[in-house]
Formats: sequence, structure tokens, C-alpha cells
Amino acid sequence: MGRARRSAVRKYHDRVAPIYDHSYDDAFWQWHDALTWDYLKPYLPRTSRAEVIDLGCGTGKWALRLLKSGYVVTCLDVSPRMLEQARKRIENEGDRDRARFVQADLIDLSDLPAGRFELAVALGDPIGCCDSPREAMKQIRRILTPNGVLVASFDNKLAAVEYYVERGDARALSRFLREGRTHWLTRDRSERFPIHT
Repeated sequence: MGRARRSAVRKYHDRVAPIYDHSYDDAFWQWHDALTWDYLKPYLPRTSRAEVIDLGCGTGKWALRLLKSGYVVTCLDVSPRMLEQARKRIENEGDRDRARFVQADLIDLSDLPAGRFELAVALGDPIGCCDSPREAMKQIRRILTPNGVLVASFDNKLAAVEYYVERGDARALSRFLREGRTHWLTRDRSERFPIHT
């Protein structure tokens, strides 16, 4: 990730970390999370205490569920304040002894050993926020066991289309539809970073 982009990603996520969960605390997101967990269950390792990694862990919502399911969980995020929130959540609600916290960018997982994790989850589109989703996928493949599984979610274009339509920005909408790229749609320009959809 380029230094300026990495700085914008960190700046945004560091700023919103203390209030992040409040943005996703309503009936829709409860339904979304239940549906996501049901989808994820068939891919969970059969072995108790298997090692799994939550890529772009944010405040630790999915890491906590994985810990409560008995797994050893590595929580990884580019934002130190998000990791701090995840650590607090897990200390309050989970088993801290089976959790590890790593600050890293998805395109550089060189501090993690190859072939370690049976499952990687990347929920909330952390891969789409990378400079190079292709490089992130290579890094993720390297840290998975030979039969390891990645379950990832990616944002789609609908959110950005709605954003541009609501603002009446036909030029930006046309460019977005043509190129398939946009930026994180925040008012503070210093917090904007490209999103790959």
C-alpha cells in the first residue's frame, strides 16, 4: 500500500474505531451478521483449537465469534485503534489466551508464517481497500494451510451508485461505472482511499 493511501486508511479507521460498532447496530446489520455467520459455518475447521485469522478484524466482532467457537484466532488490521477496540472487546467477552493481535497491511503478511491458518475470514471488504487485491490474495494464500479456506466479502457497486445519484454527480457516476473504481466515500478528503469493487 502506498504511504499516502495507507495513511488515509489508517486515519479513517483510527478516527471511527471508538464509534464503529454503533454504525452497524440495527436490525438490518443483526440480520446481515446472522446470515453471514450461517454462511460461514460450513467452512469452519472441524478441529477444535484450529488456527484461524480475521483479516481486517476491525473491532473484533467476527474474531470474538471464532474464539467462542473454540479456535485460536489471530486478529489482523492496518489500524492500531481498531486493534485496540478488538483487544478490549475480546478481553471483556472472550478468551484472551487464544487471541493474538497483529498490525499489518494485507499486501504484506511477511511476519506471519506460511501454511499456518486453516481458515481466513476477510469480512467487510478489507481486500477491496488494499492497494493491490491481487497481492493481498497471494499473501493470504501463502499463510493458509494447503487445504485452508478463505471466506471474504466484497462491497459491490450499488453503494457508490447510490452515493453519486443522491449527490447528482453524473460525471463521477459515469467515471465510476466505466472504471469500476471509487474512493472511500467520506467527507474528509484526507481520509479518502481507493476502493476496488
